[in-house]
Amino acid sequence: MDIVLASVYEMGFCLRGTGPDCDSKAAFVSVRKPYFDEYQGGMIRRIAAALRCDGCNEYILGILKMEPDGLGSGRYISVYEANYPVGKPPQFASEAVPEHIREGYIASPTKRGWATG
Repeated sequence: MDIVLASVYEMGFCLRGTGPDCDSKAAFVSVRKPYFDEYQGGMIRRIAAALRCDGCNEYILGILKMEPDGLGSGRYISVYEANYPVGKPPQFASEAVPEHIREGYIASPTKRGWATG
């Protein structure tokens, strides 16, 4: 995956890169206020938010971590840490999975889960 931090703003952040569901270049924008994971003492350690892919409208979880700015100023900057999901599940393409199970899985880039009916 090639997802990177694009911007941070007052009520969220934006990532950009290849969408794990649609496999196209996209931006992932916060849809709600982020969660701030704090160290004891109130210093922010990590920031997590629900983000929406502008390519396929599916959601991912984006996580940033706080690191020293490297200038000795005592300030911290937001840095991309991870996103979930990280891609389509490869186990459903494997011949080790029985065909009747592989056929039941919806491989559409905009849907996840099991086929019904």
